[in-house]
Parts: sequence; C-alpha cells; structure tokens
Amino acid sequence: DPTTHPAEPPAEPPTEPPTEPPTEPPTEPPVEPPVEPPEEPAEPSVEPTAPDEPTAEPTGEGEGEGEPPSDVTGWLDWIEPGLAQLYGGVFAEFGAEDTFDLQAFDEAGITELRVSLARAGADEAQVTKIMDSMEALGIEAVSLEKSSKLEASASLLAAEADEAEAEEAEAAAEVAA
Repeated sequence: DPTTHPAEPPAEPPTEPPTEPPTEPPTEPPVEPPVEPPEEPAEPSVEPTAPDEPTAEPTGEGEGEGEPPSDVTGWLDWIEPGLAQLYGGVFAEFGAEDTFDLQAFDEAGITELRVSLARAGADEAQVTKIMDSMEALGIEAVSLEKSSKLEASASLLAAEADEAEAEEAEAAAEVAA
C-alpha cells in the first residue's frame, strides 16, 4: 500500500550569509591650508666699495649665509649661533632692536659698544665678527671708528718708537760718559 508521505517542503534555495549594512567610505582627514611664513621687511642692499671690504654674506664655518635677518637677535645668531643669547642684551641696552637701529651709532657709540661687548664676555674674535657684519650692513661709524683706531695706533707706535729711540740715546750717552 503506497504510503503517502506528506509532501516535503520544497528545498530552499541556498542562503547567502547575512549582509552587514553598507558602510560609508572612509573619510579623509580635513586638509588644512598651508601656512605661509610672515613676510620680513625688505633688507637694505649692501654693496662693498672695494673687493677687500667685508660683504653682507660672510664666509666661513658658523657664519651666516644669505641675507641677514633684520632683527638684532636674529642677526647676531646669523653671524654666529649663540651670540644673541650672549650679547643680545648689550644691544638692547643701546636701544637697538633691529639692524636699522644700528645706523644711529656714531664712532663714540661703536667704541662704547665694543667696550660693553668685552665687559659682557665677548672675545676679540666675536667683537671683530660683529663689527665686520655691522660694516657689511653699511654702518659707516664702524669704518670711521676703525680708521680712528688705526690712526691712534699709528700715532701710539710712532710715540713708542720715539721714546725707545730716546731711551737708547740716553743709555748710549751714559755709557760714553
């Protein structure tokens, strides 16, 4: 007797694994506009009058390259790293905030500056670098002060030579007597 079996349910089509809700595409981090450095004021052009005079672009290890900054502390560090920390206060005492303020120095002011730098611990090489750089910036008083020092040195040497000659003559006269 044929048995009737209840009809088997039709085979279900294969199921696909459940899908996750669609995800949003990854977002890019916001792009910030480039930051432009602040503009520096235009520097005065420096043109030496003779080939043996210093230029605005010193050469040698540790000395500045390119155009010097206009602020005194930047300019000092351009000459030699660390000079601003050591001697920036000396220039501040003279009221020099930027290199344009250095134009106000006269010969006496340059001499006072040299003395103040030495009192602050600057050695002769550092003072020379600073003065050469000031001269390259066109600070006329540096050149004038150098000329005065040379003239004074020449006069001093001449006076010392005359004194030595007089002492030799005196010693020779004593020996002869």
